Amino acid sequence: MDRDELLTEVKIFRSALQDLVRSGFFFQISISERFPSACCDDASALLATYLKEKGFPGALRISGTGGGCRGELCSHVWLRLEQFQIDITGSQFEEYNQPEILIAEQDDFLDTFELADDPEIADFREKFSDDPLFRGYFSQAYKALASHLPPSSAVQLYGVLRGTGMEPDQGDAMKRNDEFKPKCPGCKSDVSNFCATQVIVDRADKPIALMSCVGCGHVIGALPENAHQKPVIETKVASAKSSCCGSEKFVAYLDRFSSGLKDQPALILCGECENTVIATLPATDVWNDI
Repeated sequence: MDRDELLTEVKIFRSALQDLVRSGFFFQISISERFPSACCDDASALLATYLKEKGFPGALRISGTGGGCRGELCSHVWLRLEQFQIDITGSQFEEYNQPEILIAEQDDFLDTFELADDPEIADFREKFSDDPLFRGYFSQAYKALASHLPPSSAVQLYGVLRGTGMEPDQGDAMKRNDEFKPKCPGCKSDVSNFCATQVIVDRADKPIALMSCVGCGHVIGALPENAHQKPVIETKVASAKSSCCGSEKFVAYLDRFSSGLKDQPALILCGECENTVIATLPATDVWNDI
């Protein structure tokens, strides 16, 4: 695992979380305006979820008690990802001069804690898979956090499709942007590029990837979470928006009434009016228990 790449993503996450805290967002989990104080457990759970989405899955929750040189620190939580300890709230213990972000194979301060629980997957979607109430609280915070992340980076349309069984080298029928000159139905640019933005959708169990116009953000479709990949072209893009209200919020509904379909689809609707269908996906790409 590349430490520098991991550090880059952790820095992006922590900065976004700080911005969200400063914005006055009301968390229904244990994160407050006192961040990083008393925020270690739930901040680590959000970070683990973010890291998985960025290609660093498997972060474990490490819980310790009786830390510090005098055993005066009641408890602390951080992550372990392969060989690295990751701690984004250790700086709350000012006496010990811990950095705002720690990524290290070993740390003297963390070694003072006695491990309290067996390590477990920290991603809140797995941690609270059987608790829809708390999963909902975390999902709300994660969705708010996403709005403070840097703009998603654009990828060419064929880049987004890579790895889905639709690679552009599978015959003459697959054309690239520079061959068929696609136009966005929203801004109607002469030639449009599109990006995939990974989003958290209300009432959905899984993130999805929305395909939208780089220029205006008009959503043209949706892909399952595993179709998204790290960007290959860094550029600023418009946020994905609904065509009806210009909303950046989306909600998922299970369509039980459409005919002519073998399986029930998930309808991705505008999150403001909840009337306009933005895109559709197989229900299994949106919910776990379908």
